[in-house]
Amino acid sequence: MLESATLGSSHRISFGMSSLMELDTVESLILTCRDCGLDFIELNANFPHYVRETLHRRNTLSLLEQEGIDYSVHLPETLDFGVFQSEFRDAAVSMIAGFCDLVKPGTRFVYHMNSGIPVRLRDEQVFLYKRYEHEYLDALEETISVVSAILDGEGCSLCIENLGNFSLPHIFKGVELMLSLPSVGLLWDIGHDTSSGLSDTPFFLNHLDDVKELHLHDSDGKNDHLPLGSGKADIENALSFADERALPVVVEVKTVEALKQSVAYLGRR
Repeated sequence: MLESATLGSSHRISFGMSSLMELDTVESLILTCRDCGLDFIELNANFPHYVRETLHRRNTLSLLEQEGIDYSVHLPETLDFGVFQSEFRDAAVSMIAGFCDLVKPGTRFVYHMNSGIPVRLRDEQVFLYKRYEHEYLDALEETISVVSAILDGEGCSLCIENLGNFSLPHIFKGVELMLSLPSVGLLWDIGHDTSSGLSDTPFFLNHLDDVKELHLHDSDGKNDHLPLGSGKADIENALSFADERALPVVVEVKTVEALKQSVAYLGRR
């Protein structure tokens, strides 16, 4: 298991892999995770294989636990706690409750902040959530308070992942609101931050104690999810930060080959 990740410290980074499209069975995930010497798998609920019903029907989580492989859950990117329509917010709460009934206590859920539908005007593009910020924040606060209570009851947590949008005023306020709850923390995606010109870095520097996990992939400034060591991301600094705080790190590339290249890079350090 990637012993080189100790970085001369008493702490140890827990390394994981994301769900890869070319691996559509839990057995193939387990085999790849084992071959790469990783500790856990981030199950991506955008994929049909990792929605709650399929996880239950295929006993995926039990198989992972039998193999001693930990897991986290990346929630669907269509999930939006601040959406104006109450029916969608109710569905979001129901989804979280269903997942919490299925997963082990302590499971981390990864969540994306939706910037809102953009409306193109003659001279500018306006996000509906920005234009109707009060309504957005009210909806978000109402939903996250219920979600947080569910997470607290199961000992689970929600990690908000950056997409280069934390500097948007309505997203900034929304993340700050959510971080006031004990079950909510941050996931610092180093590749996304690099691709956005480090636009999210100031927010994270002001909330270092809220960071609970990292996504690590390289970026050339435009394209991300590249193998480690092939772009401009400050991989060494990210690993030092993760090591100091004993944070889990997902090597978030999109193919088995890129994962193997990234693991080899970590092994050469």
